[in-house]
Amino acid sequence: MCRSVRLGRCWSASGAVREQIDQLTFAMLAPLAQMEASGALLAEGGQNTLKAYLAHAWGIGHAEADRLMVLAQNLHRQRLPETAAAIEAGALTVGEAAAIAAGVEREVDKRDPGAEPDADLYRATLDRGLAGMKADRPAMSVKSLGDPAGLRSRPPTNHHPRGNTTQHNTTASAPAPWRPLDA
Repeated sequence: MCRSVRLGRCWSASGAVREQIDQLTFAMLAPLAQMEASGALLAEGGQNTLKAYLAHAWGIGHAEADRLMVLAQNLHRQRLPETAAAIEAGALTVGEAAAIAAGVEREVDKRDPGAEPDADLYRATLDRGLAGMKADRPAMSVKSLGDPAGLRSRPPTNHHPRGNTTQHNTTASAPAPWRPLDA
C-alpha cells in the first residue's frame, strides 16, 4: 500500500504495468485475427469467432470482445494505418484503439454509398481524422473516439491513402487539414 508521499511512484508503477499489458494485448490481437481468418482459431481454441474466443479465453464481456475483435481484424487487414501507427508509438491504449476501430466500422456500415462509394477510402479518412484528433487532444475520452460521426472536416474524398483517386470528386488534390470540432 502506498503512502501519500509515494503516491506518484505507485501511480507510475501502475501506469507502467498497464502499458505493458496494453503492449501484450496489441501484440496478440493481429495474430488472433490471422488464426480466425485461417480457421486455426476453431482448431486451437474451439470457438468459431474471435469474439467468442476473446469472451471465453480472456473472460471479458461480449461488448468488449466485439470491440477488440473489430480492432484485431482491422489491424490484421491493415485497414487502420493511422491507428496502427499510434499504437506502435504508444499514443493509444487498447481501449482507445478498440473504440476507434469499432466507431470507424460503425460509420462505414452506416455511410451513404452514394456520397461515399469507396468504403476503404471512407474508413481511412475516419481513421486519419480520429488519430489526428487524439494527437491534438491527448486527454480526449474513449467515448469521443468511438463516435467519429462528430468529425466535421474530412479530407477530400479523392485523396486515397494508397495514391489512387476516385471519379466522384476531382476538384481537390490534397487532404484538407483536420479541424477541431469547436472550431
